[in-house]
Amino acid sequence: PDFVGIADTDGKVLYVNPAGKKMVGLGEPDDVTATTVPDYHPDWAAKQLQEELLPKAAREGDWSGELAFITRDGQEIPVSMVILSHKSSTGEIESFSTISRDITERKQAEDELRLAAEELGRSNRELDQFAFAVSHDLKAPLRSVSNFADILARNYRGQLDDKADQYLGLILDGAARMNQLIDDILAFSRVRKEEKPFEKVDCSIALDEALARLKTSIEECGTVVTRGVLPKVTGYHSQLGQLFQNLVGNAIKFHGDESPQVHVEAIKKTGEWLFSVKDNGIGIEPKFADRVFA
Repeated sequence: PDFVGIADTDGKVLYVNPAGKKMVGLGEPDDVTATTVPDYHPDWAAKQLQEELLPKAAREGDWSGELAFITRDGQEIPVSMVILSHKSSTGEIESFSTISRDITERKQAEDELRLAAEELGRSNRELDQFAFAVSHDLKAPLRSVSNFADILARNYRGQLDDKADQYLGLILDGAARMNQLIDDILAFSRVRKEEKPFEKVDCSIALDEALARLKTSIEECGTVVTRGVLPKVTGYHSQLGQLFQNLVGNAIKFHGDESPQVHVEAIKKTGEWLFSVKDNGIGIEPKFADRVFA
């Protein structure tokens, strides 16, 4: 299916195979010996071929790379090309031959991939801007709601009925959870930007630090956290610590009637470690598992 052609040192074409003729829009009976090498290329490619590529093939014996043909109706065809120079017994260059493959589909795929990468970059920049907007635009009114609810709770608790006190508590709790969600969005946007090299992470230390950050929640719920021997792995210390904090924190938050019991361990597999965080909480319905861990 490739274009195979031969030309002399003056650029006169001596031979083009049937597939090559078809590629550039020539018919099988067409006499290629009435054509020259530049006839098969757009102006920019013919210029590069004559000034750079053929002299290089003459000096070094061959050249390979990407160029383009042009069809009879003026359409450019990107090709992957190999040019070989052929010498006489006295060492003089007699002719050049080429094998060229149409790479139109590959180029289209590369263009689509480039456009997709540009779109992804644009989308990521918009997400970053959104994260900052979330921080500024949502936290301000949320802070106002939280502050006034706190003032009401401090100044008027006990002066209203029990229902009002309960509602104020729900407002404060909801505002605190909303604030945490906003912080989580910002933390996620920062995680995407982290491009420093991987490091050796002692997971036992990462877990210790996560538990220290959860100390208040652990003490309030009477949580007991146990662990197996945790390995050193390659990764990001801060992200692995955040992962432990999220999983243990969820175990504490969604516990049942009993005090939370959490066990963290890692099992050695071939070429990897399988981590597990087990708890005695309410669990996750299987139909929601994929969504929860997305």
